[in-house]
Amino acid sequence: MQTDRSIFVLRLAVSFLLAVSLTACVASTSGMEGAQPPDRIAMSLTSWGRPVGNWSVEANGRGTYTERVSANYAPYGPYRLDHHEFDVGPEGFDRLWGEVAALPNPALAYQQCHNLRTDGVYGRLEVARRSETRTVAFYDGCFDPDYRAFYDRVAAIDEQVKQWGMAQPVARSESFNTEP
Repeated sequence: MQTDRSIFVLRLAVSFLLAVSLTACVASTSGMEGAQPPDRIAMSLTSWGRPVGNWSVEANGRGTYTERVSANYAPYGPYRLDHHEFDVGPEGFDRLWGEVAALPNPALAYQQCHNLRTDGVYGRLEVARRSETRTVAFYDGCFDPDYRAFYDRVAAIDEQVKQWGMAQPVARSESFNTEP
């Protein structure tokens, strides 16, 4: 009888330790959060190796949004990059960081996708803190439900920054007559 009780207590203790260990593992990989907010958050979007758009926001809220402008949104031929400068203050940066920090860590890998369409927009989300930069790659062509939910969150982050940038006039433009 005592042996049965000892085995029960031992199993209970092992179950508790296992649960605590798993919780710690999940907590440490559930998002991009860190002890300190980053110094910069940036994103770049590309299609067929050509720029689609990019942005960067510093911790003070100052940022730049760059969009590719071409005839009929054509992926080939002459294009222009329009740069918009904006300032959303530290509060705007904190809101942005809150969305980025909530993304899964590690990010879902589109290379494991089963429902894949080629020729989608792809990109990188970067979080820089001091000398360390953390990069999350993403791809618009994966339609697996879990990945799509992840990508939709990334796209919403991009849309927020795009709205901040497009609300400001073009600060400068660069024209390209040939492909990069």
